[in-house]
Amino acid sequence: MISLLEAQALSVGYEKKTILENINFTINTGDFISVIAPNGAGKSTLLKTIAGVLAPIDGNVNINKKPLTSYSRRELAQQIAMVGADTMALGYTVQQMVLMGRFPHIRRFHGPSNKDHVLVKAAIEAVDISNKSMCFYSELSQGERQKVIIARALVQQPQLLLLDEPTAHLDIANQFNILRLIKKAVVPKKVAVIAVLHDINLALEFSTKLLLIKNSRVLAFGEPQAVVTIDNLKQLYGLDFTLYHDAAATYVRPKFGE
Repeated sequence: MISLLEAQALSVGYEKKTILENINFTINTGDFISVIAPNGAGKSTLLKTIAGVLAPIDGNVNINKKPLTSYSRRELAQQIAMVGADTMALGYTVQQMVLMGRFPHIRRFHGPSNKDHVLVKAAIEAVDISNKSMCFYSELSQGERQKVIIARALVQQPQLLLLDEPTAHLDIANQFNILRLIKKAVVPKKVAVIAVLHDINLALEFSTKLLLIKNSRVLAFGEPQAVVTIDNLKQLYGLDFTLYHDAAATYVRPKFGE
């Protein structure tokens, strides 16, 4: 694996108000990292800082050994794509929405090339919404909308894909399917993924590493089996958990009323 992203003594927040401090981790190509933390812990703020939307309060983020600040906005958009829980985009078709992901690669004063349209078609097929390509985004279900946003990110051809609660508002089947199609689409291309998730069991299913955050700092970072312990979960949520292992997977269950 090749190092893609390094966070070094990173502190993030808004207008000098620090939310996370002294964050250190390294992400390699092909990693699927899930960020797990209580509500309001700063997960989205961390992703926005990595994406270059917010400036760090302190410390550094390096992409391919170069400081984030050394990239132009256009160059950064060619390296990093970000997916949120939903996007308001009235008046655009699915095809038009996905084509927006090609904008960082389209030369100024030029329109989309045949290659751009081929990539858009392939991305729409990859997320299995070809039958909706000419429908308006506003007409789609929540699950279909999320597939469109993922297709737009994939057609951007990033090295790093940031997912901010990509399964929010989705039923369990769509949660699983969304993460499965992301992993299927990016792993062969050695794209790294950082996903903010609330469901630990989904994170255990899809992640190569977990980043646990508590009280403004990293509680643990590493392979799921090493990071997901009864003690860490207790510190994270203030609850007792039962940890299960079988031949196929590891999963957890909180203890209530015991």
